[in-house]
Amino acid sequence: MGSCPKRTRAAWLGKTGPDSAWRGRTRRGRTGQDLAGPDKTGNWVRLGSAWPGMAWLGRAGQDKTRLTMKGEIMNEKPRTIPEVSIETRLLYQRLVRAEIGEVINYKELTEIIGRPAQEGGRGVLSSARRMAIRENKVKFGTITNVGLKRLNDSEIVAGTEHRLRHIGRTARRGLKDLACATGELSHEDVVKHNTGATLLAMLLETTRPHKIKRLEGAVATAQDQLPLAKTLEAMKG
Repeated sequence: MGSCPKRTRAAWLGKTGPDSAWRGRTRRGRTGQDLAGPDKTGNWVRLGSAWPGMAWLGRAGQDKTRLTMKGEIMNEKPRTIPEVSIETRLLYQRLVRAEIGEVINYKELTEIIGRPAQEGGRGVLSSARRMAIRENKVKFGTITNVGLKRLNDSEIVAGTEHRLRHIGRTARRGLKDLACATGELSHEDVVKHNTGATLLAMLLETTRPHKIKRLEGAVATAQDQLPLAKTLEAMKG
């Protein structure tokens, strides 16, 4: 590999001219189209802001992941679980070991973290449950004053009915709250009020039991999920 003249190398180091510093194997300059480095013959070539075949992925070598000239990934950082507290991690490790249908009582969970799982440890337990869903697709239900039960697929699907009822109740309460805004509103607030009322009314109406039944018939006929337009059309009848 040929050498770079001292004057040019000084420019790369940010000592002269508007071109900023050479950082590791990437250039940071105002144009992004300056010399990238010498080729095999020792001549300096214009290849943009990255060293050929060694471009860092992401922000300035964030994950130390690089591409070869063939586009192959080098030194890829393995996917890891985000940083969490030791208590959350211990609970998570116990949850993902549970078999389908197994019940983990609160006493065991309390012993794992050294404090009441239903009181002071409720926050870390909730974090562990969310992590189990995100990382392992493992879902738990609660048994009052007993513990957590790992749900099977049928029980997971049945939980949708509870969520839909909750959405309907929340929408109804939201409409009642908006009805309390009886004073003078600015034009911007009127738009927000009417937009919110429109959306909440739609959620309330689409989560009514007879609307859900009607939609179930359309889904059964299609034997698949429906796109939004067909969903709204099925609920009109």
